[in-house]
Order: sequence, then C-alpha cells, then structure tokens
Amino acid sequence: MREPVTEEQLAKWEQLAEAATRGPWHVEPLTGRDSHLSNVLTKPGGAELLEYCPPPDAEFCAAAREAVPALIEEVKRQRAAAELRRIESSQNNEVFEATCARLIELDAEVARLREALEARHA
Repeated sequence: MREPVTEEQLAKWEQLAEAATRGPWHVEPLTGRDSHLSNVLTKPGGAELLEYCPPPDAEFCAAAREAVPALIEEVKRQRAAAELRRIESSQNNEVFEATCARLIELDAEVARLREALEARHA
C-alpha cells in the first residue's frame, strides 16, 4: 500500500502536467524491425515525438497526459469534500453537546421545581 499523496506531491505533479505539451497525446505503432515499439506523439500527425517505447508503455504515457490532470482535480475535490464533512461533523458535535448540556440544565430545573412543589404540598 502506498503512502497517501501529500499536497506537495499534488502540487509538483500539477506543475509537471501544466508544463507538458497539451494533450491529448497519441500512440503510433512502429513497423519493420522496430515493430515491437511504439512512438508517443504529443502533436497530431507526429509533429513532436516523445520517445520509442514498448506499446503498453506508450499507451500508458499517452493516457496519463489526460488522466493525471483529471486525477489531480479529483483528489482536490475529494479532499475538499472530506474537509467540508469534517467541518459539518464538528459543528454537529458542537450543537449536540450544547443540546445535551441544555437538557441537563432543564432536567435539574424540573427536579428543583418538583421538590418545590412537593414541599409546598407537604
């Protein structure tokens, strides 16, 4: 299991993604003696070649160009939602504790009034 992604890691990956050539990137299988390799093209029509690599690696690189920024945004959304839930839970706990304290006060007041009423009728 990997360690949780830190805010610093997210920021670094976001910088890398923003600095990279805009996507989407494409994979172009090679032919001939290099048919076991593929190119990752960062511009349509092969204007910029990223590298020669095995097809699974090329597919991953091409997909990562769009996936990484999307995943970074999703992590940010999820963290913001979790923080909102934490704040709401904290506020709910404060309301619950205040309500419990008030109920204890009211129970004590009821007990005091009952004693006063019983003393009056005694």
